[in-house]
Amino acid sequence: MHFRDRLIGKKFKRFVTMELNQLNLDFADGSRFGIYTDTTIKWKAEQLDTSVSDFIEAPDTFTIAFDNGSTIAISREPIPPSPEIFLFNDVDGTTVVEN
Repeated sequence: MHFRDRLIGKKFKRFVTMELNQLNLDFADGSRFGIYTDTTIKWKAEQLDTSVSDFIEAPDTFTIAFDNGSTIAISREPIPPSPEIFLFNDVDGTTVVEN
């Protein structure tokens, strides 16, 4: 199963910031997406009930798109001291690391 396929359809629950340069996306099924690099968030605040509709890989960013029109663009350049760009923990125990 491709990583993109794991994300599509996941119902968004909330944003959580744990520490400087870390943004977590929590999903309703218990999955968590930890981002450790620069992000640009365009969020439609009037509709929080949304799910992931796409995961787009470009040369300089990964973009998570939601079915309410919101997007999160993730830089592909890690911020030291963290070597990871993101870490995804799925409910089935699968972990995906991008660095």
